Amino acid sequence: MLRVAFIAGQICDHWRGPQLDRDIMTCASLTHDLGNLLKFDVIHKAHFLGDEEKNVEHWKKVKQELIQKYGKDEDAATSEMCEEIGIRPEAFWIVNHWGFSQFEQVRDSQSWEYKICVYSDHRVGPFGLLTLGERFADHRARYKLQGHQSAHVSDQFEKLRDCAYEVKKQIQKNVSVDLNALVMQDVQPVFDTLLSVAIA
Repeated sequence: MLRVAFIAGQICDHWRGPQLDRDIMTCASLTHDLGNLLKFDVIHKAHFLGDEEKNVEHWKKVKQELIQKYGKDEDAATSEMCEEIGIRPEAFWIVNHWGFSQFEQVRDSQSWEYKICVYSDHRVGPFGLLTLGERFADHRARYKLQGHQSAHVSDQFEKLRDCAYEVKKQIQKNVSVDLNALVMQDVQPVFDTLLSVAIA
């Protein structure tokens, strides 16, 4: 979520299009995956958490607490968490309409904040910044590995991928740098700042 907010911020820094509400994008980016621990394989992907066993045990416990409170649907949990926090309605709407399966709606939306948030999310992978092509290859590989049964997404993959590239073109026309040239360097100071942002 920090990386997504970072990329959205980079786009804002080079924006020359219609006025943006950066706060909405920051808030949505920092909350859109709050429920993802519910689908995270704490045991087999512990390398994301560090090597200490206590980290694994801690996150296993947190995951169980989240399941007890919110259920097993990460999207519903994210929505409920955002509602509890009290994020701005505009950011809440974006969070609730996030994701690859929404790219046709993103393409046709009049909200630049929405376009930038969802695009930025699809430039970020587990270990850093990716191109859209790399992100979609990773997306398909992970869904296949997980035995994902979302027929809508699989049947519509090419159409949604094409919509994503259209969104990229729309954004590219309004920024002063090549989106492919965005890099993630010196991110820690920005992450420190983002971690102190009030999102409600």
